Amino acid sequence: MVKHTTPKEVNTAKWGRMKRIKEALKTKSLSLSDVEKAAYGPNITPVGRRAVQTYIAELLALGDVERNEPSGLYSLVENKRVFQTKNDYELALKHSGNVLLLKVRDLQLSTYFYEPNMLEKLSFWEDDYVTNKAEDNPFIGSDVYFAESYLLQHIKTGYPELQKMMEEYKLAALKEGLTSGVHYTRLCGNDDLDRAEEIRKQKIQKAEKKLMYLSDLFSGRLSRIIRAVKDGTPLLGSCEACPSRKITIKDA
Repeated sequence: MVKHTTPKEVNTAKWGRMKRIKEALKTKSLSLSDVEKAAYGPNITPVGRRAVQTYIAELLALGDVERNEPSGLYSLVENKRVFQTKNDYELALKHSGNVLLLKVRDLQLSTYFYEPNMLEKLSFWEDDYVTNKAEDNPFIGSDVYFAESYLLQHIKTGYPELQKMMEEYKLAALKEGLTSGVHYTRLCGNDDLDRAEEIRKQKIQKAEKKLMYLSDLFSGRLSRIIRAVKDGTPLLGSCEACPSRKITIKDA
């Protein structure tokens, strides 16, 4: 009897190989052939080589690995920041938690940025709230509104790989005639929300493969950033609400 591999087993094997690649890169920069050996050993098959290409592409997109030119070697990305004082660090960490809504008591709100459609929301955020001036939107001025606004600023100034994903997602969506849910509500009229959602789903299906891949990649990277903040690493970049831009504390 042929044993079929379950999706869970496939995913577990994939992340296990990606972990081995990162562990190998901790010691030194590696060529593609060395990366292949780290993932599969010396007897790698053509299928394995194609899989490694996918793994490397994902690690590059996540910002975990970089390719050095002109050597072509891959290196692990490790950014270490230096804060002038412990107080600076604590302020930055507290602000990061506030931006990500981690400190609010509402459980649903505190996990808001884990939503699977976050890439769509953030990619079209300016269209929904700024370009079209949706003053009637109930989220204007809410905790979610400011959190999204500040996170977008941190992404633009500190996470170029996420910014690139947002641009790619929006471009792919617009190519299929897809804008955001807010726009379809306006297009079809507020009294025809079901029809608006139906149109939206039809258009999503046309670009589903590209959009879902980017969405999953973005969600995975954002989840890891949130986990890092929970573990004590402040957000990269800056926003208009960053304490460092508004106050200076000098030791007596």
